[in-house]
Amino acid sequence: YMTGPNVWFDGIPSVSFHVAREAAKFKGMRRLAVSAKGGERPDLEVEAVAGLDEAGQRVQIMAYSFSNVLQATGLTRVRITVQVPPAWRGQVATLTRRQVDDRVNWFPQWRKDRKALGIGDDRFSWSPDDPAVLGKCGLRCAEDRVKFQETLQPSYREMSRLKPEVRSVTLQSDRPVEVDLELQVNSVAFLELRLAPASMSRGRPIRFASP
Repeated sequence: YMTGPNVWFDGIPSVSFHVAREAAKFKGMRRLAVSAKGGERPDLEVEAVAGLDEAGQRVQIMAYSFSNVLQATGLTRVRITVQVPPAWRGQVATLTRRQVDDRVNWFPQWRKDRKALGIGDDRFSWSPDDPAVLGKCGLRCAEDRVKFQETLQPSYREMSRLKPEVRSVTLQSDRPVEVDLELQVNSVAFLELRLAPASMSRGRPIRFASP
């Protein structure tokens, strides 16, 4: 979903949109063996899935930390272990991380802002919790829609933008790929490994933790 008026193509992406778009990159891939270990808290579900593209040049990984408690917060340390093809061992790769968590979720800020602007729950055609604010079931009043588009939407657009972290890494020659992450509770990390050109200089070890 996006904010609309065409909720599939227009406006600001929701976290659901980001997850769906990144997950779609697994299409046509061959599944790889992967494990996710960590999460000191027993209330968390920590898992991962990985795949290799048909050309054998790209590995896609999705890792997540989930709690049934909606208000759960905090960080959890996770180690992702992926069984890449033997030909990848000892190679240099480019690692890109795209993080989907509260930092790209503009909706809580919208709830605060609309209350400050006097936009109550009764100003919506359907549900005030629908992210399609400008869709058919969103804001009813033209004045409220203008406030959203002109005053709030530009900052929300920047807030919702995924900010990829890219680095060069050297894969170990004697063991599977291991990636250490810190994940917010109820968040998803999408990792992409691409084999670098042979001319690229050796990169850093792949073991790292997010800032």
